[in-house]
Amino acid sequence: MTVNLAGATVDSDWAMNGTITVTNNTPIAASGVVITDVLSLSGAATVIWPSGNIPANGGTLVCTYSKSVTSGADQTNTAAATLAGQNYNSPAMPVSFASARSRRSTTASP
Repeated sequence: MTVNLAGATVDSDWAMNGTITVTNNTPIAASGVVITDVLSLSGAATVIWPSGNIPANGGTLVCTYSKSVTSGADQTNTAAATLAGQNYNSPAMPVSFASARSRRSTTASP
């Protein structure tokens, strides 16, 4: 059996996803919270959250985020919760694809 690869390989289909957890440590429930997630080079990610309400006294809201990006360039990711015009930002977290696994597969015919 021989396997021949023609043409140049293309580094493509970069994507990232994860979760955002927002905790309300106040004695009052938070209502109308908006969650956003932004990558420093690639812009806004899609965030899905079940509601904009977070119970009081340590209640949490868990969201998911996803974003297709154009390359594996290192960048940072920052999530924010906004309530009544006040932003509560996460620390900027590094994003690196250096240890990413490839999903590309090659099929050879005998």
